[in-house]
Parts: sequence; structure tokens; C-alpha cells
Amino acid sequence: MTSGHGRLDWGIVAIFVTIYTGMILGGFYTAVTRQALPPVALSLGALAAKALQARASPQRS
Repeated sequence: MTSGHGRLDWGIVAIFVTIYTGMILGGFYTAVTRQALPPVALSLGALAAKALQARASPQRS
């Protein structure tokens, strides 16, 4: 039974996948923010505000 070795292998794979995904998302994020940071930020802020308002105030009507 090499469960410990299997866990080690999966841990290494998870680390590499996390780093690789982070690099891809980081590059995509910088590419997007360089071109369209203000509109994206405003739309995300508006959506977050609506979600918080809807969550903070349950339907009273």
C-alpha cells in the first residue's frame, strides 16, 4: 500500500496545476484589465451592490 506516496504525487500535481492555472488567469486578467478595467470594474461593482442589497434586505413586499 503506497497511499502516502500517492498523496505526495497528487499534492505535486495539484501544486503544478494551481501554478499553471494562476499563470493563465493572471495573464488573462492583466490582458483584460489593461483594455477594459473601468467598465468591468463598474459593472462588477454594480452587480455586487445589487446582490448585497438583495441579500441584506429580504423581500418585504
